[in-house]
Amino acid sequence: MNLVLVFAHEVDGDAARLEAKDSRAKHIVRHLRKKVGDSLRVGIVDGPIGEATVSETSGDVVALQLDRTTLRPPPPRPHIEVLLGMPYPGVLKRMWAVWASMGVSRVCVFSAELSDPEYGMTSALTSEVYEPLVLEGLAQSLDTRRPVVDSWHDRKLEDVLAMLPGSADDARLLFDLGDAPSVRDTIDSIPARTILAVGPERGWTDNEVRCFSAAGFVAVSMGKRVLRTDVASIAAIALVSDVLRHMQHRGPSSQHNPSFFDFICPSLDMDTS
Repeated sequence: MNLVLVFAHEVDGDAARLEAKDSRAKHIVRHLRKKVGDSLRVGIVDGPIGEATVSETSGDVVALQLDRTTLRPPPPRPHIEVLLGMPYPGVLKRMWAVWASMGVSRVCVFSAELSDPEYGMTSALTSEVYEPLVLEGLAQSLDTRRPVVDSWHDRKLEDVLAMLPGSADDARLLFDLGDAPSVRDTIDSIPARTILAVGPERGWTDNEVRCFSAAGFVAVSMGKRVLRTDVASIAAIALVSDVLRHMQHRGPSSQHNPSFFDFICPSLDMDTS
């Protein structure tokens, strides 16, 4: 936990009080070893980031005093959305913190043709399960902005594609195996938003590929190796983030061979929403 997140309703004036049994309070006292008078980084969920001072560590409460002069918006980020064919529920649960830590703005989950229909009933699609995991990912990555989550497990792909927000300035990428162009060869300008379609464990059907194509998605390849859905999702986000970051800092015509560090630490500064 690199950032202590508090909700706006937990802040009264400049003070935030956490029950001693709260995981955040335990982290402050036991792991960060903060005492009265010590400072730490705090963020208001979906709001600014700043500094706070520990003002109390009694048996029942840990109190923080916010320094509002230090509050700043979280760092900008690219606007990346993930459209995911429903994977195995255990995989989905693991991904919530990862998506949040990688700065994904929106996650839309739907039942693909090769998804198990029973997966749509998983508790991993409920806010009670994914919300704490999202906050965990945000605290890790020094961000406060929760991704929007859409659960469309009961909708057909055609309906899902029709509901997708966007404009002509968006980039829509369909990730699949094969000889399609790479991300770097596909994106030639910084889009308003980038939507990444990642399939379930059994991949996309030919019918789904046709539907995506009709909706403006361009097929891109991550190579010929068969990846699990969680690995494919991470790789897709990292590849797109690296290309957009490079275009932001060096221009779309520059040549760049991304390193492994680039892939695992994308740091594009663009979107503040």
